[in-house]
Amino acid sequence: MQEYREYGKKLITNDMDKAMDGLLNDIHVDSKFYNEILLHKAALIVHRVNFRKGTLEYDKLSREEQRIRNALLEVLDELTNVDLIAPSFSLLQKIFLEVDPRIAAIIVSNKYPLDWSQRLLYIGDIGSKQWNKMSENPRNINSDNNSLVSNCLIGFLSNLNIDSFISFGPGNGIKDKNLLDNMNTNRLKYYPIDISFDLLIKTWLTMHEAVNIPFGILSCFESRFCTFIKNKLINEAKGVKLISLLGNTFGNLDRREYKLMDNVKDFLKVGDYVLLEVSSKKIDYAIEKDEGAIIGSHSEEMKIFLANGMSKRLGIPTKKILKLYTEFLSIDVKVEDKKSNSNINNTVEIKHMDKKKHNKILSIRRYDHKSLEKWLETFSFIIEKEEFIPFDDKVIGVSCFLLKKY
Repeated sequence: MQEYREYGKKLITNDMDKAMDGLLNDIHVDSKFYNEILLHKAALIVHRVNFRKGTLEYDKLSREEQRIRNALLEVLDELTNVDLIAPSFSLLQKIFLEVDPRIAAIIVSNKYPLDWSQRLLYIGDIGSKQWNKMSENPRNINSDNNSLVSNCLIGFLSNLNIDSFISFGPGNGIKDKNLLDNMNTNRLKYYPIDISFDLLIKTWLTMHEAVNIPFGILSCFESRFCTFIKNKLINEAKGVKLISLLGNTFGNLDRREYKLMDNVKDFLKVGDYVLLEVSSKKIDYAIEKDEGAIIGSHSEEMKIFLANGMSKRLGIPTKKILKLYTEFLSIDVKVEDKKSNSNINNTVEIKHMDKKKHNKILSIRRYDHKSLEKWLETFSFIIEKEEFIPFDDKVIGVSCFLLKKY
């Protein structure tokens, strides 16, 4: 192991690019170090492109290269035998990731755009782990409600012949796997897209035995769909395509819904599909009964999830925010209007805000099913199937839509 480290340090010092490629071949794909090296490699591409364009001075490029070199040396010092590849672990099993250099540069710099609110929640291993714990916590899951939604979505896709399944924000991949287990996947290719490296790997581990995954895409589908993501998919994702936004991904966007739907519409061809699952209000909806609007209802995983996001923006340790949780977090409720972040009538937006700088941390939208249906019809889609599923134990439910482009 010591020989390996010494060899690695020498290689990093003399040929950083070759060292990164070598490390990526030698480290488990689900190791946190794989994530760090991949992001640094992609970030370096941006710095060098900017230098060639004349927008980055040579001395700053040199500083960035040295910073990345130092970070790689730290990674090498932390490596253990557990992280090195085992003989039984086939390199052919590694997920192939297309990493967006611009998103990677943002992540490794720790300088996030002001309009990144909930996107910050998923950056790094703490955010992804807490999200995964929340999704597995029985307190947050009603198996009967989940079964109703899953059966509805499976029914929507029955008898469809899909060639390319493009998943926006698949989380741990379990929702997608439930669908694909009930579809003909002989010719189907699956493309997960997420801003979280860790969740992309979770998705791959969940899905790789069930379906062909040519590659996953580490990028942001809100800001980079028309550029990096589209360029990667346009010649690869062939045949009949389906884009899915499940688990209220659509209702948790940082930006308004119109831009994303407009981009999706322009990308898809006639006969392609969109599958939506969003959170919606029941007839007897009352904000004071909505658990999403009550800080006291937050599980420990939820608190860590939000505190970690606030920490990135405020520069305050997560542990300190957790100790004074209610002093840092407030909830602001907006019905669709100029101050709301929704384009859709009768939408309730529950904003989780930090009290220190008044940044939005998390937005949860509760839609009105009929209003959303009417809004979706303004795009070039036929609503093939739709269903509202009310939850008996809550004041909300789920709206599911299958859209077909005409």
